Amino acid sequence: MPLYKTTSFYLLGPTLKFLRVQDSFKQEFYACSAYRDRKHCPFYHVCGEVFSENLQQIWAMERQRMLPNIDHAKLEVRLEKVKQASPKDRLYCHSCSQLDLTVRRAQHASHNVQTIISDSMLAHPSQLLKPKEGSKKEAQYLFADTTSKVIIENLERAGVSRVLCLGTPRVHEHIQAAAGDMQSLLLDFDHRYHSFWPREKFLWYNMFNRHVMSTCSKEPKHVLRKFLAAGGVGRVALVMDPPFGGHIDPLAATVQYFIRQVDNLIVIWFFPYFRERQIIEKCPQLMMMDYKVEYDNHKEFNNGKKGRKLGSPVRMFTNIVAKEFVLPRTEGYWLCKPCAKWASPENRHCVKCKACTSKDGRTYKHCDTCNCCVKPQWSHCFNCERCLPSPHTCSPLMSLSVAMLQDGRTYKHCDTCNCCVKPQWSHCFNCERCLPSPHTCSPLMSLSVAMLQDGRTYKHCDTCNCCVKPQWSHCFNCERCLPSPHTCSPLMSLSVAMLQDGRMYKHCDTCNCCVKPQWSHCFNCERCLPLPHTCSPLMSLSVAMLQDGRTYKHCDTCNCCVKPQWSHCFNCERCLPSPHTCSPLMSLTVAMLQDGRTYKHCDTCNCCVKPQWSHCYNCERCLPSPHTCSPLTEKEPCKKENITPRHKRMKIMKIKTKSKSVKRNIQNVMRNKKS
Repeated sequence: MPLYKTTSFYLLGPTLKFLRVQDSFKQEFYACSAYRDRKHCPFYHVCGEVFSENLQQIWAMERQRMLPNIDHAKLEVRLEKVKQASPKDRLYCHSCSQLDLTVRRAQHASHNVQTIISDSMLAHPSQLLKPKEGSKKEAQYLFADTTSKVIIENLERAGVSRVLCLGTPRVHEHIQAAAGDMQSLLLDFDHRYHSFWPREKFLWYNMFNRHVMSTCSKEPKHVLRKFLAAGGVGRVALVMDPPFGGHIDPLAATVQYFIRQVDNLIVIWFFPYFRERQIIEKCPQLMMMDYKVEYDNHKEFNNGKKGRKLGSPVRMFTNIVAKEFVLPRTEGYWLCKPCAKWASPENRHCVKCKACTSKDGRTYKHCDTCNCCVKPQWSHCFNCERCLPSPHTCSPLMSLSVAMLQDGRTYKHCDTCNCCVKPQWSHCFNCERCLPSPHTCSPLMSLSVAMLQDGRTYKHCDTCNCCVKPQWSHCFNCERCLPSPHTCSPLMSLSVAMLQDGRMYKHCDTCNCCVKPQWSHCFNCERCLPLPHTCSPLMSLSVAMLQDGRTYKHCDTCNCCVKPQWSHCFNCERCLPSPHTCSPLMSLTVAMLQDGRTYKHCDTCNCCVKPQWSHCYNCERCLPSPHTCSPLTEKEPCKKENITPRHKRMKIMKIKTKSKSVKRNIQNVMRNKKS
């Protein structure tokens, strides 16, 4: 996953190059490096496509919309004024993400404002700011005080004088509050820290692509170079706490970049223990410590009542000598002399393995047959010839000693399946097991697996060459077994499309499927549709921005851009002009496409209805004609049965007067003709 700069109009710095594999189809594309969901950053560019001037203008406008325009110099001046004021005269606006004085409270009307900002809050802004908890965007979990103290104490013991706090604001705050010889620079993706730290102490930074997120010249990059190149006594340390859902490849590239920039750099990387193998492969100089990292604002990653029974799964990966990285004895950590490292209370030294083998907070046990330590719930299975969770279902894929005897071929080992497979087989992450390569992914299973799934007797399909459920049958249109009866999908492969109705179907390269000859691709609707057709008013960003010059806003529920005056109506299940009246009747563009009939417009309902429908003034909406009026009305019923309510009498009188005037006009016309 290499770093790659697509154009000058990238949103959050250089994008990452991804590879999507689906069956035998492979596609390379560039996407946002920081956000894993396209709802948060919609940038997507397929490799090989031309990045036109039109797209450049669109993404330039999108960049201005997404990134706030921050003048760090002005915020630094305001910070000094706020520090000189008393705590009662200070305020912080969570809506604007800015510090301010109570004199300008009118500028933050109807905003989420917090007053009485103490000096401690200014020195520790992570206690004032509300943590962002988006799992695919900015998941902010802050270190507990005990964890921060362990980190700083070990850094001081290692002779560190400068610390790069990459996504670790709590460590930065503790170092600045101590006001000692140790200096620190905070590199964080949260732009709200601009209001609390001067330019020499904070940089808006993206750790996935090493990009300084700033709109001002080259001054921020110069601050980072100056901090790394500053002389003096002591070493430089990189303390990094990235999002746990982030890709390891770009994070490891960032670590290796700083190692090349600074001689004898100390690295402390916080990540879950089960990613140890991937981290060690990319950064072999690092080693995992047993310390369980605690977070204040995480329900499970602490020692509280709601914490995990086995403790936090987050560990430290560092290049500090294991024996010199001291862990607190008050929490039960102890020094293992044979291993020359500090171990957790439940991690016991195994004489046979000659190591402290526990990883997840449990005391592992040794298996003499496997000659290694395993989890306490695991037991040795002599059928599978290895230790597995007990109870378990034996896999049809065998170990190396069994595979070699099967057909004389040299089998290869799959680390993901942890077993040996035939040399032509490869692991399919879609099917979650090893299969012949190439193959077509399918939810249908082999006989040995199918029989164990739900206890039913599966039947074999000779066409699919696999076992299926007894209620399923083979559909030659869809070319696979499906529940019977079922509805065939309109989007078919070429071999199926040709057999459907005898017409020569054409292939759409954009949709990557075959469609009817009368259909064509609509880049507005982003799919193939009958020609001609009426485009939906809900469009993608690239189309919406060009429609009328207005800045459209994005609706996360509809996953598309709409006009700025529109808002999402959860009753109608789509975005509509605000305010509006919810109705099951549709607009003209939708009604015309529904069943092919010419709909008529009702001026009273202000919408289009079917030609057989008419307006009922009793029910106050259009309904099929004739129909029976519902006895339940929105108005209160009249107390006397024979008396019509006043608002209904008025409508009836209007109708009668209109009918009388029409009759009189007709009579006058007939008299004139006779005369």
